[in-house]
Amino acid sequence: MGLNWLLPMTAHSRDYGVAAPLRKIMYCYGVKEGGEIAFEKVMRLFYAESVQLEKDYLLDALGCHNDITSLKGLLLLALDRNSSFVRLQDVSSVFRAVAANPVGQEFMFNFLVERWEDILNGLKTEHRSVESIIAQCSKSVRSEQQIEQMRNLREEGLHALQYGAFNEEIEKAEHKVEWIKKHFRRLAEFFKGEASE
Repeated sequence: MGLNWLLPMTAHSRDYGVAAPLRKIMYCYGVKEGGEIAFEKVMRLFYAESVQLEKDYLLDALGCHNDITSLKGLLLLALDRNSSFVRLQDVSSVFRAVAANPVGQEFMFNFLVERWEDILNGLKTEHRSVESIIAQCSKSVRSEQQIEQMRNLREEGLHALQYGAFNEEIEKAEHKVEWIKKHFRRLAEFFKGEASE
């Protein structure tokens, strides 16, 4: 089918022969493979769409993009309360969409550390959303250094002690690092042996 189905779409002609249950997957595939042109097209469709379920599909697709700059821009746009990009209660959904992408996972933790005050300013009244964002951004933590950065942010970051998600995510990360230390060598040897056979 390629990406040709995506380019001529408008918000009022969304199906283009793609069954409703498949559109979410197809939007993601289109953005991932179609690059900046498809990303911009889906962004326009997102702004024009009035059906919330379809908006959710389009938002998830925006998170599928492979360009780090665009993904970071998406997060910043979600935090900008002067923007009409997403409703306040949907900001954490943008973070979830980007965190679901392996490309996004690679920078989400640094984004949390570097943009902590922007996150707080964008979500002053949304304690649960901030908790969710902490969890989304911490999924990729897998080193002692990152755990220490998270501890420092919890202790020194503006109002960070008010968010129990830091404690939960630090504990999860510690377990993950311990598991890696305990099993990495054995797994590496196993896969090395499998590859040589």
